[in-house]
Amino acid sequence: MHLIAYLSWPLAIVHSYALGTSNEPILRGITVVCAVIGVVGVGWRMFATHPDVEQRRISRLQEWT
Repeated sequence: MHLIAYLSWPLAIVHSYALGTSNEPILRGITVVCAVIGVVGVGWRMFATHPDVEQRRISRLQEWT
């Protein structure tokens, strides 16, 4: 479900930008701001690391009995 949201978001931005019949600058601006916030959020999600990366690595290598 979450991966579908990542795929649907660009479609929603295009839809919001292209759908409006009126050329309202405030609506276009809101769409652009939402797009920028989304790109920053996805970038942060892709490149952020957890503070417990070392513990997660140790846990993955651990033999479970």
